[in-house]
Amino acid sequence: MRAWLPFTQSTCGPTQSSRATAGGTAGCPLLRWDVRSHGRLVVATADGELDLATTPSLAEGLSPGVTAGNHVVLDVTRLTFCSAAGLGLFTTLHRHTEATGGSLRLVAPSAALRRVLDLVALDEVLLTAPDITSAVRLALTGRNAAAETGLVMRSPLPGPPAR
Repeated sequence: MRAWLPFTQSTCGPTQSSRATAGGTAGCPLLRWDVRSHGRLVVATADGELDLATTPSLAEGLSPGVTAGNHVVLDVTRLTFCSAAGLGLFTTLHRHTEATGGSLRLVAPSAALRRVLDLVALDEVLLTAPDITSAVRLALTGRNAAAETGLVMRSPLPGPPAR
């Protein structure tokens, strides 16, 4: 079995580790990420803020791995903010991976991110999983996390206000 090979690491600079602490070095951006590949599987982690300024960097880091038939597992557990630009990246990744026979799975989105995904109806499009292990297993078997685990990833919205 081949070892995980990084495509690229860190937006903190070419010689700094992607494991840098938040605000650790001068000039370190608000998003740190790591992308690793093994065969048709790409596992990426994002830590920090995904916004208009940081989304292009993550997209560039993911692009070598988002090829025909690859399954992308994106761990968003440590995202502290996600703007419309981040949602756009999720949508683009989903469309591209699905069109080429692969898939995209978001790992453990926070309650706030799940609410935003719900509000813009992306919760009905994007697949999620509770952890990386489940996401990898589900990606490689082509199953949906909700169907596999019995989890309902969609959070209910309150009804209309009482009059």
